Amino acid sequence: MGEWHKASSRKATGGIVRRNRKTKNYEAGSEPVKTVVGQRKVKQVKGYGGNFKVKLRATPVVNVADQKSKSVKKAKVLEVIENKANPHFVRQKVITKGALIKTDAGVCRVTSRPGQYGSVDAVLVEKVQNK
Repeated sequence: MGEWHKASSRKATGGIVRRNRKTKNYEAGSEPVKTVVGQRKVKQVKGYGGNFKVKLRATPVVNVADQKSKSVKKAKVLEVIENKANPHFVRQKVITKGALIKTDAGVCRVTSRPGQYGSVDAVLVEKVQNK
């Protein structure tokens, strides 16, 4: 069964809305991609106008921005600490926007949408103390 981005077929009163045309292919949607921690996997999806959208299925690294030193570097993802989108995503190691992840640079908050943009960008929240 397909997913569609269109209005409901029912009115607020419960009656059926009569359509003036069939559904178009550009109205078709897709299930959201759950980006997990692991070896890099990417899926390219055809978009409107012949463009491609890169959907990230799995990634081992994240682009970490440090606001104090104003620098960006790649860091290895160790684990998902917290995900407010769904508590079960922590157990499943799913990375979404707003998730707290533990990296070798420290604890970071994800600022990008990896299922839509094809990369994971994050801001450093807590730096690791070297002993």
